[in-house]
Amino acid sequence: MRLAFIILLLLIITGCGRFEKSAITTAQGYAVALQKGNFSQIYDYSVSELQSKRTKEEFVKFANAVQAEFSILYEKTIFDEKEAYVFYQFFGNDSVPTPLHMVYENGSWKLECLSDFFIKECAVESCDDNDICTVDMCDSGTEYVCAHKPIDNCCYTEEECPDNKPYCHKNRCIAEECFDDDDCDGYCINHTCEECKTHADCKGKTPFCYEYSCVGCIKDVDCINIDEDKPICGKDHVCVMCQKDRDCYDTYVERHDGDKAWDTPICKDNECVQCEFNSDCNADFPYCTFGKCSKVYEGKYEYVQSFIHNEPKTIEFDGVPYRFEILDFTEDKIKLKIGSLTQWLDEDTEIGYSFGERMILVYADYLDIDDDFAKARLYIGDVVGKTDISYCGDGECTKNERSYSAEDDYSLCTADCKVLYDTLEEWETKTYTFLGKKYEVTLNFGVHNVTINDNDYELKYKEPVHVEDDIYLFKDKTERVNDILTVTFVLFNKDD
Repeated sequence: MRLAFIILLLLIITGCGRFEKSAITTAQGYAVALQKGNFSQIYDYSVSELQSKRTKEEFVKFANAVQAEFSILYEKTIFDEKEAYVFYQFFGNDSVPTPLHMVYENGSWKLECLSDFFIKECAVESCDDNDICTVDMCDSGTEYVCAHKPIDNCCYTEEECPDNKPYCHKNRCIAEECFDDDDCDGYCINHTCEECKTHADCKGKTPFCYEYSCVGCIKDVDCINIDEDKPICGKDHVCVMCQKDRDCYDTYVERHDGDKAWDTPICKDNECVQCEFNSDCNADFPYCTFGKCSKVYEGKYEYVQSFIHNEPKTIEFDGVPYRFEILDFTEDKIKLKIGSLTQWLDEDTEIGYSFGERMILVYADYLDIDDDFAKARLYIGDVVGKTDISYCGDGECTKNERSYSAEDDYSLCTADCKVLYDTLEEWETKTYTFLGKKYEVTLNFGVHNVTINDNDYELKYKEPVHVEDDIYLFKDKTERVNDILTVTFVLFNKDD
């Protein structure tokens, strides 16, 4: 009997030793697994209550998302029947012993640890990206890391919105431009931002409110106090001189041919002018030059500039700058200096300034002269419209209705009229047969030079340039029509 009791006691003592040793082994194994980042094994060491919160696979995903690293040292285990507390030393910012609760369940020891890894939905505290146009997400669907899903139809500026919803209102693309006046610089009317409701909302050069927009005028009477020279309210609600020819019939004067006619009877581009085409003019003043019948042909001018007394401007011809300045004036003319040359110029007259091979032409379209003020609108070019030098041996040669009379040592045509006369547009190419040979002629940019059979030649006004053998070239006329530059050139055979 006594022997049996001793054997039973030994079995109890041996069992207790194994029980505690098993707890210590689990605690030490947990530390090793945590140190190595073996979260699958950590899951196996965890109590069943925590395991019920998340599967092993999801637990491992969360742990990987956290990217946690542990430096841990096992210290000791304290037992209390079927419970125990294990102490570890975690090395980090705070080195403090941490007792973790251990529970004996289903024949093995388990730990209550890393509970956040089982219950939290996100590996970080906040996923807010401060972007109002995204939905911040973090859960098992994003593998516990932050994701930001764009919100459909969200915007910061109208550039981000589609055509069918072009307005950005409170960070949403909408079809309506506005909902209240606060959404507009003016007024919100029928979901559209408008400039005005009454005339009081409009100021300056657009003092009238018409269909919610500030305009210069609504009726002709609105223009009377704005500009007496522009008494008509135009289609765009801007005061203009005219809209139709009838608006120009306010006075008449005698024309140069003595017939009674309106002074400026034609409305062109909302301005009353004397003419629109050459046919509107008479033989004494045959050219319609900038809306006025004149002896001067406007096609040869390249620049239109306004000049004020003592305010010089520089204009370039072929890269060469020429300084223009009104030096002085009288009651009806100005003293114009170009470069080093000075001449007096009347209104509606044309003069030329000669600089070696180049002649700069100036036409005074308009002069505004007061006691101490002078302003001029000048048309400027470096060619003339009709040459009055032509060479034709001992007789006269007419080609394409152009007459070339003998005036010089050069012979531009023989008895059988060996002259090629034609007009090219800028960059245009034509092929001619002249004196039995083909010539491909291209007018280059700026109409100051041509390419003939792949050779470049400078176009000079009046002065012939040698091409080959007895063939010479010169520039007869340059015109600008509807912003298209053309040049009339002459290719001729010079007889020695």
